[in-house]
Amino acid sequence: MRVILLKDIPDLGDAGDVVEVEGSHAQDTLFPKHLAISATEEALAEHAAAAEAQRIASEHELGELQQLAEDLDGYELVITASANAEGTLTGAIGIPQIVTRLAAEGRDVAGAWMQLDTPLTEIGEYTVRCAMPHGLEAEFRVIVEAA
Repeated sequence: MRVILLKDIPDLGDAGDVVEVEGSHAQDTLFPKHLAISATEEALAEHAAAAEAQRIASEHELGELQQLAEDLDGYELVITASANAEGTLTGAIGIPQIVTRLAAEGRDVAGAWMQLDTPLTEIGEYTVRCAMPHGLEAEFRVIVEAA
C-alpha cells in the first residue's frame, strides 16, 4: 500500500515521502498514530500543492534572510550606556538589548541567531556573529560608548 508519511519515521522515510508499506502496518500503526495517510490521487495532489507552497515560502524566506545578512554584515551598532570612570558599565549589555537596538534601526534579528560569549560589561568595540537559518552568517560590530 502506498502512503504519504506525515512525520519522519526511522528506517521508513521522512515526512512528505511517498512509500510502499504493508497494508496491515498502515492500518494498525501508521494511520491510527497519524504518521501517514493513504496516497490517493487527491492526497498526492494536495501533498504536491503543499510542497510547492512550502518551497515558495522557503525561497521567499531565504531571499529576505540574504538581504538581512548583507545589510548586517559589517554594520556598526552604537549603544550608549552608563559607565564609571574606568569604563565599566553599570549594567551589562546582552543579546536582548542588542536585538532591541537592531530592531529599532530596522534590522529584525532573532536573539537565537546571535553568538555572544559573554554580556558586554565595558566601553569598547565588540564583534558579534549572527548565524541565520539556511546557513547564512553575518558579523557586525557593537560599539559601546559612555552616556
